[in-house]
Amino acid sequence: DQRYLCADMDAVPDASTVADPGVRRAEPADVEALATLAVRLHIDDGFGPDPGEAGRRGYRDRLAVAVRSGTIDVVGPVGRPVAKLERSIDHPRYGVQLAGIVVAPDHRGRGIGRGLVAVATRTVIAARAERGLGPPGVTLHTRAANAPALVAYAAAGFRVLEPWRLAVA
Repeated sequence: DQRYLCADMDAVPDASTVADPGVRRAEPADVEALATLAVRLHIDDGFGPDPGEAGRRGYRDRLAVAVRSGTIDVVGPVGRPVAKLERSIDHPRYGVQLAGIVVAPDHRGRGIGRGLVAVATRTVIAARAERGLGPPGVTLHTRAANAPALVAYAAAGFRVLEPWRLAVA
């Protein structure tokens, strides 16, 4: 069971309200740590146990492509990010879907996720304005049972639009 959320443009906090936790674009040196974070998300979201080396290799390959395309933002030192966020869709007409958002367990509860999502959302809004596009729809989804994420996303200006079920075969 998931919750589908959309950014309320009037509620997205500015930098004085939700500070930038040190967001930067992911670099090739981050890929191994990003794969570890992706495995953590895989486990946390209930997709199964640690997928092992073959699964990690699949995550590394996919994340390396996304890093090269510039669609992953991270928090933390190069080679050791502690949080990640991907822009899985960025369409001029339909908006932006944020995905793969995860903070390392030993860094949770510090506002890193809230800050990462708020910065990414502000960046998307600014980039679209530069291109002469109107405010985007910025969406994401999370497990209904992930109360800390729902609180963080609300603090970053997101509102639940509807419940839905993610089906994986």
